[in-house]
Order: sequence, then C-alpha cells, then structure tokens
Amino acid sequence: FRYATIIDIIYMLVGMLGGLCNGVLLPLMILVFGELLNSFTDRSADLCALNFTALAIEYCPENYTLTASNYLSAVSVCHFNQTTFDFQGQVVKQTQYLVAIGCVGLVLGYIQVAFWSMAAERQTKTIRKKLFQSILRKEIVYFDLHKTGELNTKLTDDVDKIHDGIGDKLGSASQFIAAFFTGLILGFVKGWKLTLVILSMAPLLFISAVLFSKLASGLTAMELKAYGKAGAIAEEVFSSIRTVLSYNGQAREEKRYEKHLDEAKRSGIKKGAISGVTMGFVWFTIYCAYALAFWYGAKLIRDETFNIGNVMIVFFSIIIAIFNLGQASPHFQALSQARAAAYIVWEVIDTSCKINSDSETGLKKDDVIGDIHFSNVHFSYPSRPDVKILNGISFDVKRGQTIALVGSSGSGKSTCVQLLQRFYDADSGSVFIDDHQVTEYNLKWLRQRIGVVSQEPILFQATIRENILFGRDTATDEEVHEAAKMANAHNFIMTLPDKYETRVGERGATLSGGQKQRIGNYKYVMDGTD
Repeated sequence: FRYATIIDIIYMLVGMLGGLCNGVLLPLMILVFGELLNSFTDRSADLCALNFTALAIEYCPENYTLTASNYLSAVSVCHFNQTTFDFQGQVVKQTQYLVAIGCVGLVLGYIQVAFWSMAAERQTKTIRKKLFQSILRKEIVYFDLHKTGELNTKLTDDVDKIHDGIGDKLGSASQFIAAFFTGLILGFVKGWKLTLVILSMAPLLFISAVLFSKLASGLTAMELKAYGKAGAIAEEVFSSIRTVLSYNGQAREEKRYEKHLDEAKRSGIKKGAISGVTMGFVWFTIYCAYALAFWYGAKLIRDETFNIGNVMIVFFSIIIAIFNLGQASPHFQALSQARAAAYIVWEVIDTSCKINSDSETGLKKDDVIGDIHFSNVHFSYPSRPDVKILNGISFDVKRGQTIALVGSSGSGKSTCVQLLQRFYDADSGSVFIDDHQVTEYNLKWLRQRIGVVSQEPILFQATIRENILFGRDTATDEEVHEAAKMANAHNFIMTLPDKYETRVGERGATLSGGQKQRIGNYKYVMDGTD
C-alpha cells in the first residue's frame, strides 16, 4: 500500500466494512433458517396438544368433524382466532427476514468487490507507472547486470501478484474471517456442548489443509518454473524466427520446448493426485463430523430438551465457520505473495543510479564546438570487471574532422562512443568535449547534441513517421519529409503501401538493412544534433 492515496485508503476501508458485514449475513441466514425450522416443528407439537372436538364446537359449522389431518385446510371454513395457531404468520415473517438478508447481501457484495477493485486498480496503475519510469531512468550498467526478460517479469508478473494481494481478495478474506467468528459465536450461544463436539473434528481438517497447501505450492512452483522455461524458449524462437528457419531448426526447437512441457505435465499430474487424495480425506472427515453432530444433537434433543432448530443452527454455523476459515487461507497466501513481489519491485524503484539522465544540474553551453579529447582512459564493463576494455587510450578529434577507430572485435571502438555519450563513466582518465569533462555537462543536454547511427539501427514497432519523430517529437510533417529527403529515403518510402504511415514491424522486420540504416540517418537529421 506504499502508493495508496487518501482516496484509495477510503475505498479500502469502505470495502473492508462491506466485506465484514457481508460475512455476518451467512450465519444470520442460518439463524433465520433454524427459527423457520422451529416453526415447522412447533406446528406439529401444537397440533398434538389441541382439543379438536372443543375447537370444532366453538369455531366450526355444525356437525363439522375436525381432525389433525384436516386442521390447516379447515382454516377457510372454521374461524379460528389468531392466538390459536399462527403458523402461516411465523413462516411469512421468517421469509421476509431471508429476503431482507438477500437484499442487504446484494448491496454489501457490490460494495466489497467494487471498492477493493477500484483501490487495487488505481494503485496498480501507479506502481506500473513508477516501475516503468524507474527502469527507463536506470543507467546502462543496470541493464548489463539484469536481463531484459527479468525486468519484463517484474513489470508484469510481480505487479500482477501485488494486484492480486491488494484487490478484492482482501475483501473476500475479511468476509470469510467475519463469517468464521460470527458462526463460532452463534454456535456457542445456541449450544456450546454441540459446538465443542463438532470442533473436535476441526484439527483433522486443518492439518489436511496445511499439508495440501505445502505440497501443492511446491509442485505448483515447479510447474510454473517449467512453463516459464518453455515460454522463454518460445519467445526466443519467435524473436529469431528467420534464423531458425534458415538453419532448419524447427525440429530441434520443438524438442527443446516439449522437454519443458513434459516437466510441467509431470508436476501437474502429481499435484492432481495429491489434490484428489487430500480432497477425499477432507470430505471423509466432513461426513464423519456430520454423523457425529447429528448423533450428539439427537442425544441432546432426547436428554436435554434441545429443539431441532437449535441443533441445525449450531451444526451449520460451525460448519460454515470452519469452511470460511479454510477459504480465507489462500487469500492471505496471496497477500504474502504480494508482499514478496512488492519487496522486489520496491528494490528496483529505490535503486539509485550514479548517472542520472533526469538531472537538471550540469553545464549547458549556448554553442558546442565539438572538439573531443580522450586522456589516458581506462575502462572495464561492470558486468565483466576483470576484462580490461580500454587501457590508457588517448586521442583527439577536432571539429569537422572525420576519423575511424580501427581494431579487432571487442577492442573498445563502440565503448569509446558510449563513454562519449556517458552511458558509462571511465574507471580512470578523462573524456573531454570542448575542454570540459563529459561528467560536467547536463546529461540530457549532452545526448541531445550527439547523433549516433549504429551498425544495425533499432526501430520500434510503429509507423515510419513515428520512428522519425523519435529524433524530435515536435517536428511537423514538412520537416519529417525534408529530413527523409536529406537522408535519401523519401523515394523508397513513397513506394510503400501506406507511405509514411507504413508500420515497420518488430525491430523493423519489414525493411531491408539499408532501409533501416537510412531511417537511422534521418532520425539523426531530425534530432538536429551538433
């Protein structure tokens, strides 16, 4: 609840109140049901105590024979007074109570689910936004040390777990807890002896539920892990489908995928078997509790003038209390999972960065000459600190000069450009632009004045026009067309079906390598870098 606002807290409190009140309704319904049952049994007892001959003489027409079998049908013929027997009135009153409970439950159920869901959705949106903003503002070192898929999992799966833990499941948990305590109290009030007898079976139910939860959670984790590995293979194959097809690797990838599916299948079968055995034992215990309760309830009716309605009230109140306690357990488990996921998410959000791209501090010059100077620069990537990439490199580049960095793969050519963009800071030595170290400049200002076209430009899954506008999102259509012409790309764009509105596909898959290079060029032109 770290990002809960005052409105969210109010929503949660209202939802919690609705859940608690909603949980009280079910035991109350059992109370009304028991009283209704007493009305039926009292009717039989009252009929046995009546003097039908005297009633026939007093209330019925002459020579009318009144018996126990025709007593109720004789109401329309004989004019009994209301105090003689009001069975119908009792039933109507209890029925009205049940209808009232149903109407209240309708309103409380809506309040419980709606307010918890609104609070959860609002908080989840804020968490996703904060997490995504935090990831975008991390320095490149962070992405070197954390896999992209891992960050995507945090943004989706972990936030979904938080959503499950702070949503209507908490409202349901409050409902079940309220039903448990209300049922327990009602049982002790109406018949404490019978309540204790029924509760004697509760430890067996509790132990079986705990064992099943532990075994099932372990197998579920194994199953999800196997599915996760299979999903990673599928994502890898789909993202590199051209490479897979070019090497005829379909059969090999199918075997890799099927291997992890088999692991998930075995875990699922084991979980199903354990679930079946556990559920069988639980229902066996429940039916034994039924038998014990009815036997002891009959004994109380016979020996201690207990009435049938109270026996049923106690019986169902305790059963409902136990069942609701069991149903609350998974919801509290969801809360604990949400707390664990929140710890991971907060850790990402709170991780500070040495290189802050959003900082407003730093030098901003009115004009940039463009002289570059590397002075005895040493550098190793944080993900591989034992591998030296740059070892005391020094060179100068003057404005307007064209140079080429030549060397074998991994010798540090791209690294020099990344140090210039300040994706990393040098371990020692200095990188200067116009006699100022790059660390002195405002980072956002600095990167706006450096244009880079990489060997394989990365394009987003959007239109050509939208990709161009990444260079400067305030550009007009005329400026976009002019930039494309300067990059010698306008002619090929106009031959495409939707021209500038043509979607380039994932990573520009629908374009050739040269076309992607030219898009990278006119993104550089649009950027207006120095």
